[in-house]
Amino acid sequence: MKRGFEPDLVTVTTLLRGLCLNGKVFIAIKVFDKMTEIRFQSNESICRILINSLCKIHKIDFAIELRRRMIYAANVITYSVITHALCKDGSVDEAIKMFFEMIGKRICLDVVVYGSLINGLCGLNRLKEVVDFFMRWSVKEFLQI
Repeated sequence: MKRGFEPDLVTVTTLLRGLCLNGKVFIAIKVFDKMTEIRFQSNESICRILINSLCKIHKIDFAIELRRRMIYAANVITYSVITHALCKDGSVDEAIKMFFEMIGKRICLDVVVYGSLINGLCGLNRLKEVVDFFMRWSVKEFLQI
């Protein structure tokens, strides 16, 4: 950028993915923030790379904050990554809140979201809630009732 060259979406995506794969997630976020400051048009895919990387290093709060900062609507894949990470870390109640947020935003839920919530609830031995959850939401969603 100092030499007058503007990076394109592919260049930025490759750079951020490379940083994340090499364990430099917070440097990638700083680069992303800098690009945002200069009004670089990112996309949902770039944010998902960062969110996924944050979740992998158990920085889920940062991932949720990044999702909130996104200038466009997150899709089911982005929500699935966070929901799965929350459940895996035992924060099932937060994942359930996110589930209802997705419903409120009319995001079409997928099997990853349902599976993560069911596994998370089972892992906490909340079996009655699993049955209630499955009967109330999964069946209704799949049967489109």
